[in-house]
Amino acid sequence: MSNEQQRSAMLSRGARKRSSISTDGRLIELRPKGTVVVVASASPTEFKRKQHAQAQKQQRDRLKAALDRMAHVLEGRVHAGTSGTKAELVEAAVEYIQSLQGEIAQLRVALGARHATG
Repeated sequence: MSNEQQRSAMLSRGARKRSSISTDGRLIELRPKGTVVVVASASPTEFKRKQHAQAQKQQRDRLKAALDRMAHVLEGRVHAGTSGTKAELVEAAVEYIQSLQGEIAQLRVALGARHATG
């Protein structure tokens, strides 16, 4: 048996024992060719691109969760019947915050008037 045949047989046995190879993030598993699993090292550029894509996905997920929480807090304050775009949601949040700030200012004035006369 030639060295190439021995290597192929050994890889074949290893592929049957496990269907996936544990990676440290720097290796990628390619689709098996027959019974042989081919593993290649990811290029530094590809590795950085994948890291960047993952970071962007986490940021999008975090933003979506925050917008969902905001929509829950503002429930009933966003115009009924609209699609509720992100921009409309943020605009409604700004209006709501400004109205709360106005109420706080009025309450402070009323509280100050009570202390002045009281």
